[in-house]
Amino acid sequence: MSNTDITLWTSRIQNRKLSGLKVKDWCEQNNISRDTYYYWNSKLKASKEENENVFAEVLPAPTPKLPFDKVTKAELLITWKDFSISVTDQCMIPMVAELISRLERQC
Repeated sequence: MSNTDITLWTSRIQNRKLSGLKVKDWCEQNNISRDTYYYWNSKLKASKEENENVFAEVLPAPTPKLPFDKVTKAELLITWKDFSISVTDQCMIPMVAELISRLERQC
């Protein structure tokens, strides 16, 4: 089934529907056998149904790996009264939070 055939028969079938004529009458006026008309009509319907049921798996883009020397570490900077604490290790955050809490109670 070539693209030219698909375009031609899509146009013909659409013209027949727009004409309001029965398939038999339209085919007679256009010198096309009804068997040919119904053949192409079923082919185009099947092709349309195949194209409607296309599934594709969509995956997230991979995270680019940076060279070791390009990796930046996150930093949490806590400033309280007249001093600052810099935390770069996430495991240390609970300990720093506890320290601030105790300092607040003491002061």
